[in-house]
Amino acid sequence: MLIELAEEVSLSGRPFRAILSAPGLQTLTVVQVLQIDPKSESEKARIIVEATAKVAEARSVYTLELQDAEGRRLLVLPGVRFPPA
Repeated sequence: MLIELAEEVSLSGRPFRAILSAPGLQTLTVVQVLQIDPKSESEKARIIVEATAKVAEARSVYTLELQDAEGRRLLVLPGVRFPPA
């Protein structure tokens, strides 16, 4: 999953934690969260979230929550779906 942030958002150097959860308390295992800082003023900051999901799990609709190192919510994005295989 790739998230592009608005140009005015600066997240440099801030560690993130991602949670992908679905109704019924189903939570996916997040493998890694990568932050890609813009290389120029015309690029946007990006966050890539990699998670593992079985075929049946990938059909669910998830809510992505990004938290900072202290556990404060930075972003809540509902309606996250995996592309069909």
